[in-house]
Amino acid sequence: MSSSAFAAIPNAVPIERRRALSPSDMYESCFYGVGRPIILTDAQRGWAAVRLWSFAYFAQSFPEDKLFASDRAPLRREDDPPMQTFRVTMREYCEYCTGRPSALARLERVAEPFYANSWAPFNAHAELRSHFALPESVPDSLQADDEPQLSRISNDFTKIFLGPAGTTTRLHNDTYYTHAWLSQIRGRKLFVLYPPSDAHALHAGEGVSSGNGAQQTWFDPLAPDFERFPRARHTTAYVAECAEGETIVVPSGWFHCAVSLTPSITLMRNFFNDANAEAFLSEYAKAQAAKVDRQAPSPRSEGTEVGALREAAVMADEVGAAGTYAGAFSCVGACPPNSRPTTGAALNCCCRHSGTVAAWRRRRRRAGAD
Repeated sequence: MSSSAFAAIPNAVPIERRRALSPSDMYESCFYGVGRPIILTDAQRGWAAVRLWSFAYFAQSFPEDKLFASDRAPLRREDDPPMQTFRVTMREYCEYCTGRPSALARLERVAEPFYANSWAPFNAHAELRSHFALPESVPDSLQADDEPQLSRISNDFTKIFLGPAGTTTRLHNDTYYTHAWLSQIRGRKLFVLYPPSDAHALHAGEGVSSGNGAQQTWFDPLAPDFERFPRARHTTAYVAECAEGETIVVPSGWFHCAVSLTPSITLMRNFFNDANAEAFLSEYAKAQAAKVDRQAPSPRSEGTEVGALREAAVMADEVGAAGTYAGAFSCVGACPPNSRPTTGAALNCCCRHSGTVAAWRRRRRRAGAD
């Protein structure tokens, strides 16, 4: 990270860079307990996206895909003047990002470029799913190789962010208590993070709406106003400049903001695992029920989406905790039969990461557990 960017942020400490981590290492250092963000330097190994993805590639391959481009993110109903959002084609937006004349450029307000941070193409364009793999070191229960319902949710939780230099994501934490990782395919981004315990000090929720387990704050660590936000003076910021090839992992509840230092393409995924499964499933179920009848679902009437997610969480817990289910079948991943956690009772063998719902179901049926 550039020394000037680091020095401009009060009370900043650098985010650790790591490689060759195991899922157990990730649970221990990133997800369990207080948790801490980490930058993975080897997560993109073997990705075709590294070779293929560019503004020219997306403009040529998906020219008529529609994107929502907004000059502020995330959405805040309290914005005055309100956020501007326009629906544009991929071709139009990529021309804008690369500095070519465009109608979007003429609509820009000062220092507020338009950001396309909601494109989730992986259900519509299955070929893009082969361009990357989920990082092997990151335990992720939202996986389903051959489970259509869960696969659709998983794809919806995976997005491609595109934008010119200067696009900014304001300080917030993510909905549904999800973890996230953001992988820089093109360009550089500056990230600033704060732990969940700093919510009060950051004035989270003061004068800005929240929902679905997420909180926002008007405090801007890139232009701190300690007269308006005096408690924020005593917080510690975790800071990193992510370059191409690097992936930052943001644990559940961590506040984060980001600014693109160059034109940028970022692959982002929200997910859950054993560390946040209970909070995620509860909040997601409430949100899905609210769409239907504004009533929380009962276990028997729960929607199929939430049911599929719960099954994924159960699979991760039952299979991952000891490598076997009811002593009757072995791990669905690469762990040896009857493998046990290697780092204490709270941690789990690698099958928590590598198992699939379908394989778990098949083995569970053979074991007579259904």
